[in-house]
Amino acid sequence: MDWDEYPWLRPVAEELAGLKWVADLDLGPGVEAYHVSDGTDDAVLAWRDSGTSVVDLSGLVGPAVRVVGMETGTLYAENNPAAVEVLVEPVLATERGAACLPPAGYCVSLPNSSGSPALMGWSGVPSVALNNLVLEVGGAPALQFGIFYYGSQRVAIPFGNGLRCVGGQLFRLPVVQTDAQGVAQHALDLENPPQPEGEIEPGSTWNFQFWFRDPPAGGAGFDLSDGLTVPFCP
Repeated sequence: MDWDEYPWLRPVAEELAGLKWVADLDLGPGVEAYHVSDGTDDAVLAWRDSGTSVVDLSGLVGPAVRVVGMETGTLYAENNPAAVEVLVEPVLATERGAACLPPAGYCVSLPNSSGSPALMGWSGVPSVALNNLVLEVGGAPALQFGIFYYGSQRVAIPFGNGLRCVGGQLFRLPVVQTDAQGVAQHALDLENPPQPEGEIEPGSTWNFQFWFRDPPAGGAGFDLSDGLTVPFCP
């Protein structure tokens, strides 16, 4: 192939490289669709004779996909396999190269004895395969013990001197201590969950929070950060 003469075909060819037919798919009236795979990542190739429609591919591909036009190489969308728009131009919804959605904060942390609220953060990527996500908290009291913990539900329940933002069955991570700046972190090890029921799998979403001792604040003597919702991708 002369890529200088047909440069727009190169990204299309790269997207299709290594993909093989797995099965014909029925995604509704007027939609021609095929499940394809390179043996590691799955994809769906689909088009319509006319008009557009939105299809749910979440049962066929992972929680993060790219949707690429097969005539132009145009990137139409990312990260939403449950609502992929099928066009007259054939589109490929592929797991390959799809970015993971970032974690997002929620709930409220009240000011603690440091004078500030304790806020959750992170580094790394919420990818189960990469297994490099690090939970972080800042704004907590200095040199105090605490734990990161997680659960499946988001709540807002008064607890101690603050709010518990995580509900459902709770899974505690090892005890850590804040440093002189009130910062603490914990590197998740997705291969060794605290309990079997707390195993984190691709496509699952978990909510995290930091509980910490705070005797100088009085009251209950402990407080909590805000919450962090983490959608895990492959």
